Amino acid sequence: MEPPIDRLKTSQHYQIGSIRKSPSHDHAGIRLLMPVMTTLGNRLKELRLAAGLSQEQLGIEAGLEPASASARMNRYELGKRAPDAVTLEKLGEVLNAPAAYFYASSDDLAALILRFHRSTKADKLKIKQLLGEIG
Repeated sequence: MEPPIDRLKTSQHYQIGSIRKSPSHDHAGIRLLMPVMTTLGNRLKELRLAAGLSQEQLGIEAGLEPASASARMNRYELGKRAPDAVTLEKLGEVLNAPAAYFYASSDDLAALILRFHRSTKADKLKIKQLLGEIG
């Protein structure tokens, strides 16, 4: 069974839902956490650069404190920390990307999610109809 992808790294512990475990007690979780965080960070950086924003600008536009915005964004992009769900939603709003994009299990799926999110209502309807026909 795959673990939930909403694992968040916090301080010296890894948080899984509302359960906190130390790294020494959850070795499998640590191995699975890092690829998710690295992927999230890479996708965040890619969209930030495409938008022409600095780490500080993106952080401030997403509501982070100006004094720590650049440092926090840097940690997110490097995979050292993961933004909480609310922060990720705000970052997504600034970058015009849903939170699901950052957690998608493959690059192909991420591209589809982002493309669908950015589509017009008419195009979304066409996509839904097409999926209904083939599915």
